[in-house]
Amino acid sequence: MYNLVIADDEKNIREGLSRFIDWKELGFNVVMKCEDGDEVIDYINAMSVDVVLCDIRMSRKSGLDVAKYIFENSLNIKVILMSGYQEFEYAKKALEYNVVSYIVKPIELEEIKNKFTKVKNDFDREKNIKEKLQHEKQKSIEPKEIILKKEGEIYKDVYELLEETRVEAENSKSAQYNYKALIEQQSHLIEQFLEFNKTSIYNTFKDISGKIVNIPFEFGLKFLDNTLVILIDKIASSYVGLTIKEELKAEIKNIKNAENYSIGLQFFEDWINKAVNAIEENNNSNTELIIKRANKYIEENYMDDLTLEKVAEVVFISPVYLSKVYKKKMGINFIDYITKIRIERAKELLSNKNLKVYEISNLVGYKNLKYFYKVFKNYTGYTPNSYREIFMKHKATNYNKDK
Repeated sequence: MYNLVIADDEKNIREGLSRFIDWKELGFNVVMKCEDGDEVIDYINAMSVDVVLCDIRMSRKSGLDVAKYIFENSLNIKVILMSGYQEFEYAKKALEYNVVSYIVKPIELEEIKNKFTKVKNDFDREKNIKEKLQHEKQKSIEPKEIILKKEGEIYKDVYELLEETRVEAENSKSAQYNYKALIEQQSHLIEQFLEFNKTSIYNTFKDISGKIVNIPFEFGLKFLDNTLVILIDKIASSYVGLTIKEELKAEIKNIKNAENYSIGLQFFEDWINKAVNAIEENNNSNTELIIKRANKYIEENYMDDLTLEKVAEVVFISPVYLSKVYKKKMGINFIDYITKIRIERAKELLSNKNLKVYEISNLVGYKNLKYFYKVFKNYTGYTPNSYREIFMKHKATNYNKDK
């Protein structure tokens, strides 16, 4: 099911579109009905939306304003506009903002069904392409096919080292000793470092050690010294700010001096295990700092138009990574945390009977009063007015008891 928002300033049209079309049969779920563009923008910033079916002419922000906002913020949301006018200027603007379709009122239900069947087919096709690309990426074992990311940016230096090692392996006589298989394992190890899967890191390194034992001594040491050390050190230093290159080289020297090659590798395995634990510890402390800074910024700016992208920029990480950090460390998603801060503050402000509800809505970051009512009730179980009445009664009861 794809999430759909319907927006029209005429209630009978909103309700009619919602009620008289079997959206579920078409593959859509109507998640919100809005009466103006501001309400649409507030909602798409807070919730997951795939399509907006929107009237062009509405109070405050128009349908074109909504399309422009979605286009300029690169949101992955398709827009279908409705209008009682077949004006060239509207159609021209709609094309500028990547509007996928344009419906002229009065609306024919059959036309709506045809338009949304096409939109669903487009969504399904995009989804299939993404899944195929992901499948192909996972199937590939060549280092150049591995997408190494740190907070959304490609590790160019690591990729280049992998390429150099791969070329050397293919051109060298060492290829007969299954040197290439080591490169493949090394690529997998780096993926695990980037995902920071502790168990997989250690298990993959054990597999690498097993292969090193079965190739000539000189090539095994060369592999460890020239490639694996540099790669692991680059990732450790870039990812969590640790420099472990010299310690790694010292461990390899121990392997050279060891009477038994496999015993030396066992010591190296043990050291890798300790290093992974140290990286994990450092990574956790960095994550705590990110959360602390992000929360502080939200608590000081909750009244503004906050987005995941904006807060991520403030704490110098990618939006995707920040979202994962909130899920992992806070147990809630980013939007839920902002909602919690805003509604708790709204509850405090409702104790001041001199403030109007619409003023409180603005003070806590909700520019659309209707949407504020909806979020407040979802969070507390009460409308703002009901909550205020209960609070005032409770306050009066306590006052009388004290007397």
